Amino acid sequence: MTFSPTLSVFGSVFPTWLLLVLLGIVFAVAVRLVCTLTTWHEALPVPILFYAACAGIFIFGAYLACLA
Repeated sequence: MTFSPTLSVFGSVFPTWLLLVLLGIVFAVAVRLVCTLTTWHEALPVPILFYAACAGIFIFGAYLACLA
């Protein structure tokens, strides 16, 4: 019996939150690439907080959309 939501990937059971964290990191990297290519990166006062917030928003939003 498991108490956390799980997802079967290639026959293995993974916690859903772990996969969403990995997707959130990928999303934050994609946002960074877009910001760098459009030169928005230079206008950010604290870029690390912005990219961490983007990852967090994606992770929590996807968790709520998929599992709620």
